[in-house]
Amino acid sequence: MFFLTGLRQVHNAFHGVLGLPRTATDWVMLILSVLMLGPMHAVQVCHLRHHRFCLSEQDVEGRVAKRGAWRALAIGPLFPAQLHYTGWRHAGARRRRWIGAELLPSVVVIFLALGVEVADWWTYHVLAMSCGQCLTGFCAVWTVHRGASSQPFHARTIRNRITAALTYDVFYHAEHHMYPTVPTRNLAVLARRLDVAQPGMQPKMVF
Repeated sequence: MFFLTGLRQVHNAFHGVLGLPRTATDWVMLILSVLMLGPMHAVQVCHLRHHRFCLSEQDVEGRVAKRGAWRALAIGPLFPAQLHYTGWRHAGARRRRWIGAELLPSVVVIFLALGVEVADWWTYHVLAMSCGQCLTGFCAVWTVHRGASSQPFHARTIRNRITAALTYDVFYHAEHHMYPTVPTRNLAVLARRLDVAQPGMQPKMVF
């Protein structure tokens, strides 16, 4: 639950829609980087490129959606590493400074959990966040982009309110690609308005 809610917040930070000044948003991303065990400024670079080059060869984040389900799950541990490497390569000097500031404490947290005697909750947190990182490609990319190359903005969406509530509204993904600066909390409202304004346009559903 923590990883999913953290992912929702950091995703809003990627698009600058937390309602905070830029520097404060950067600090939120740094804190979540340490808690979620990965440099989120690097992921931000890849995610913005994902919006710009959605499902093309330049979209490293979206490549996992072109694979079968089991293969997408199998390469899960490589997915965050690819994002971090690609994010560093394409980041400017400012973002690289933030990536460096995020990477070091994340490594320290992992090392302390695996290399020394620490509280059980710390070890559990590191293992849970590691699992979350490995499942991100499948859960956050494959599910919402698989087989959607001919759909509006190459993305799927969701309409089941129970499932939407359980997933914190993060699967209104076609709407997100249409209007990426709409905060997650407003995507359900946006979806209802689009259904009224464009009733003939129904992207493929996630579930």
